[in-house]
Amino acid sequence: MSPDTTPGVDPEQIRAECEAVIMSGVFGGYDAALGYFARVKAVPGMAVVGPVMAETFADAIQRSATAAGAVLHSGVADVRRFLPSERHAYARLPAGIPLETRLQGRGIHRAMQRHAHAYVTARARGEDERASAVLNRLSEDQLGQLVFMLWATAMQAARAALAHLE
Repeated sequence: MSPDTTPGVDPEQIRAECEAVIMSGVFGGYDAALGYFARVKAVPGMAVVGPVMAETFADAIQRSATAAGAVLHSGVADVRRFLPSERHAYARLPAGIPLETRLQGRGIHRAMQRHAHAYVTARARGEDERASAVLNRLSEDQLGQLVFMLWATAMQAARAALAHLE
């Protein structure tokens, strides 16, 4: 079922919430934004809202990267510049998490970075089938992880765009 035909799901409202989540992270701090993101992500289910969220975050990354002058010769956002640092992400984990779990998390982080790069690049080039293929390869849980990676990347890109304007 697509978001456009799911009862009680308004894609435009989801897009507006996603834009607000990005700005919350830029101006309100990471922890406040993380709580806001969790509430937005909890709307009916990732299989329904995830693709709309992914589109919104990917478009925001492209828009912010362009504003920051961080685009490649092809006009596509230099996504790698804004991807969250693996080291920084894992520095935030509680000390009691077992090493094996941390290593699995690092693998997931790297995979989501690759998927985020592929998805944003495909969207920026207008390759909708390729972008959809990236999403379709993921389970619902993985889609949630990708949306999180896209959100974090969109925040970093928005911060760079604001810094570029100052």
